[in-house]
Amino acid sequence: MRYTLPLLLAVLCLPASVRANVQFSVSADRTKASPGEQIVVTAKVVSSKRLDNLQQPPLPGSEHFSVIRTSQNQNQSQSVQIINGRMQRSIEITYTFHYFIAPKKAGSFTFPSLTLSHDGKTYRSKPFTITVARELVSNPDILVRMYAGKRRLYVGEQTILTFEVAHKPQASINLPDHEWMDAVRRIEENAGKHFAVTRLFGNRLGREQTRIDGETYLAYRLRFSIIPVTSGNVNIARIPYEYRELRQQSRRRVDPFFDGFFGDFFGGGVQAIPKTAQSNALSFECRSLPPAPSTFTGTVGSARFRAQVNRNEVPAGEAVTLKLELRGQTRPGNLGDIKLPELNGFEVFTPEVHTYVDTAETGISTRKTYKYLVIPQQKGETSIPEIAWSYFDPSSNSYQTVSAGPFPLKVTKGAEDSRPQARYLTREEIREVGRDIRYIKTPSTVTARTPAPHRNPLFIILFPLPLFLAVFSTLYKFQMTRRAENRAQSVRNRAARRAIGDLGRISNKSSQQKPDAVAGQLAGIMNTYIANRFGIAATGATREELSHALARHGLPETFFDSFHAFNERLDAYRFGGGAAGQGSAEELARQAHHIVEELERAAKGRKAK
Repeated sequence: MRYTLPLLLAVLCLPASVRANVQFSVSADRTKASPGEQIVVTAKVVSSKRLDNLQQPPLPGSEHFSVIRTSQNQNQSQSVQIINGRMQRSIEITYTFHYFIAPKKAGSFTFPSLTLSHDGKTYRSKPFTITVARELVSNPDILVRMYAGKRRLYVGEQTILTFEVAHKPQASINLPDHEWMDAVRRIEENAGKHFAVTRLFGNRLGREQTRIDGETYLAYRLRFSIIPVTSGNVNIARIPYEYRELRQQSRRRVDPFFDGFFGDFFGGGVQAIPKTAQSNALSFECRSLPPAPSTFTGTVGSARFRAQVNRNEVPAGEAVTLKLELRGQTRPGNLGDIKLPELNGFEVFTPEVHTYVDTAETGISTRKTYKYLVIPQQKGETSIPEIAWSYFDPSSNSYQTVSAGPFPLKVTKGAEDSRPQARYLTREEIREVGRDIRYIKTPSTVTARTPAPHRNPLFIILFPLPLFLAVFSTLYKFQMTRRAENRAQSVRNRAARRAIGDLGRISNKSSQQKPDAVAGQLAGIMNTYIANRFGIAATGATREELSHALARHGLPETFFDSFHAFNERLDAYRFGGGAAGQGSAEELARQAHHIVEELERAAKGRKAK
């Protein structure tokens, strides 16, 4: 009985020791901003144990700010203490959720409390106040705008919407690739409420030099075909675009050895500061169409119609081919169809229809072709009546009717044995088909087979063959798997030697080249090394994605800042013309060599553990 009370206390305290200690907090990188300036709100969850299936706290909608994007990250740290000769280890896992928001208007608003639910418990953060000044954030080196070919449209009329991001050639600005897709998604969401939206830029983003307000800019444009589907006054809201402003970081030390060999790698480099630029909003007046004629099928805009027959003289009972063609500057669904007039004395078959769509920077154009087989039934002079088709012309604010025909036909006497075509088989045709049928006849005598096939020697020889094939295929698959693993390991082992060799060759020639010419080669070598050594697709990956992928390989987090700073410096030379950083090509090659050695040491150290 004397052990009952301590055992009971231990059992009661067991759930408290197993349950993780969770701390939840929310903070912002700034609480004073201007309309359009980006604010990063971070929700941090700190736990002593791993939290499975942890969901990002939902952010309620607000009229005071718009959410540009969200991201999340996870890292783990541990500490070891020796107390009274006993070693104690503590683990701390941190989950961070980032919300990138942009204020919509001046004034003060309260960022709401966020709620986190996990393991049956609910955690709430404290709300805080954000003050928004009245002055808009503007950067004279970058310009974001939207414009349309026409602002006063009829329902069904096509125009071109252009989203443009332009910056000055020597501006220290980087335009991330993923932000273009975010802009496309927002444009399609905003405009898709009142318009039929079609992308006109394919998978390529063109760049050209242009002059805006007397100054030279490098302009990137996305073009969309938009067609109103509702009438009234409609608006397309402002589109935010997040870019990176590149700034030179100040040095934190002056050391001849470090500054001469590593340059700006430690304590210097280029800092990419996220900024948000807002486009203008667009308003449209969408008008309804006036009452339409009976021949109107829905086409609005420039259109053409033509028709022809393949011959003007035909024997009775034979077919004439009637071809119709419609062309319009619109989508296929808006082009409509054509209706033939009533054709008495003709047998008309269902037409063969083909639709061709052409998408260019000037918009969408559609062409439809109809191929009818028309069979005159009686001998004599006849004709295919006039065919009319109507469309609405916005330039004249009226319906236009175009027509073709009539098409006169001279129907001569048919062949002597010609008769009206039937939709069933005649007796003679049935007899012809019957002559092609050959029945399967069985032989009159059947050879007896032995009821015991297992006594056949051939059966005994072939019986174990499937088992041998199964064993052989299993061994072959295992051998191929081992070869693939060995090949992958060989690629990883040669990754560092190949990268260092390439960097050495660039370093030998770097004294004769400019930094911006070498930066692209260095970036390619670094991306190839990371892909071969760690199996990570570094090209096109964001900073958070690359850090998270390298962390999974056990690389130290203290290395990430220096690694990303070097990549941003390369981007400054490649895309910003080197305006944000100074240095030589030889210096860049040495920094890349140092990074590869650091990564290799970290990877080998993890493998040794």
